[in-house]
Amino acid sequence: MSLTNKKYIERDVEVLFDDEWKVIKLDEHRYYRRISGMGISGVDFMAVHPQYGLALIEMKNYEKGQDSISFQIDTKMITKKEDSLRLINVVYKYYQRQFYFRFLTFIGWDYLYPKEWEIWLMAKRHMDTGNYFFLGTIDF
Repeated sequence: MSLTNKKYIERDVEVLFDDEWKVIKLDEHRYYRRISGMGISGVDFMAVHPQYGLALIEMKNYEKGQDSISFQIDTKMITKKEDSLRLINVVYKYYQRQFYFRFLTFIGWDYLYPKEWEIWLMAKRHMDTGNYFFLGTIDF
């Protein structure tokens, strides 16, 4: 285990990831921003680990108390998970259309992929093998 952590703030909560995790704060990512107004809702964090897999993390905060939690919270959480998985597929298809991606893949030089590509491709591999989990937290 690494001694350093990556720190993110989400809804006034500090979230720490070990250095081995590759993390994208999805709602701030350029790919998500392009499609966010099209009826797709993503999780707060997409975290990928080479061994442990893909973690989709959604954090909900209901400051007005337990009574303000929607009766549809389970449906909202499931939708966020499914939309995030769909986004991973969309990004992968986008990469497949890029000549540079296809060329590097064809000649076996995938180690030259940009860091961002590595994160999305690792997420896709874990997703395809079922090595992923969803973590939803509700704070009130």
